[in-house]
Amino acid sequence: MGSGIALIGATILSACGAIACEGEHRRKAFYLLKPLTTMLIIVLLWTLRGAEPGDQKYLCTAMLGCLVGDLALMGRSERAFTIGLAAFLIAHLIFIAAFARGITTFALPAWAWLAAPYALLGIWVLWPRAGALRAPVLVYIAVLLAMWLTAAARVHAGIDSRAWLALSGASVFVLSDSVLAWQRFVGAFRRADLLVLSSYYLAMVLIALSAGAPG
Repeated sequence: MGSGIALIGATILSACGAIACEGEHRRKAFYLLKPLTTMLIIVLLWTLRGAEPGDQKYLCTAMLGCLVGDLALMGRSERAFTIGLAAFLIAHLIFIAAFARGITTFALPAWAWLAAPYALLGIWVLWPRAGALRAPVLVYIAVLLAMWLTAAARVHAGIDSRAWLALSGASVFVLSDSVLAWQRFVGAFRRADLLVLSSYYLAMVLIALSAGAPG
């Protein structure tokens, strides 16, 4: 238990450092701490007690995709953004596979369909502003919605008591990506970077903890 708590503590410190460095434009430290935080979450995932090895493998692979996306999005070019979008798209597809494990009959609770209007709102806001990235953004929204719905289906199936952590992580991931998309295509606002990073890291930790308990 002690090592797991220590890892969570180190992850929180690294995440806070990354957020602070981003806010203060300390780029060198930010370039170190941003991927380091994701790597610490991956290590945490592998040290969890009671985790099913298959779940760990899927989630670890997805988080490695997120790590690639982290590195790409530290660039400011259109190409870097496109690479980051592709990396996170692949990561979400693997999260879908991870959340679907053990579900024999895919069914959704009625409240899960509230996600559909939110996705349509996102398309309505981003479509006229995304330019050449319209198609990739549309695909990304669809995959992000599918990831959230699969987490909701996992909760509805009652596979395990930690399914709510996966859904909570997926929900916060949607928040993080929504703010990032708004910042990228609509316009930046005060503390946007803080909200993007803090919600992203929280989402990753919640998804990791959905696999098992800290060791």
